[in-house]
Order: sequence, then structure tokens, then C-alpha cells
Amino acid sequence: MNFSYNELQFYEADHMDSDEAIILMSEVVCPSRDCSWEVLYHGNSEDYIPSYNLTTSYFSLFLK
Repeated sequence: MNFSYNELQFYEADHMDSDEAIILMSEVVCPSRDCSWEVLYHGNSEDYIPSYNLTTSYFSLFLK
């Protein structure tokens, strides 16, 4: 999955806890900005606490 730095900077708390941290890490790991993400795992807090009304998504990503 390719990502757009321009789109990433406009995500708010509904999408991620720290867009600045993701952008910084991406810049350090892939300064050429031609990398892509591979999703290794995507889960949800509902997987651990069934019938919990407020949920959080969890991702494990590989930057390549």
C-alpha cells in the first residue's frame, strides 16, 4: 500500500494518535518518499474485550 505524506498530515485523532510521529519515522526510514507499507496485522480492541463500545484499531506495519 503506497501512502501519501500530504494526506497523512491531515489525519486527526480519529485516525491515529500521532500523525507527526508517523511522518517523522517515515522520513527517517525512507527519506526518498518512495516506500510503501505492508500491513502485517490489523486488529481491534473488540478482539480482546468483547462488546466494549469504544474501540481502537491496532496495526503492525512494515515499511518497505
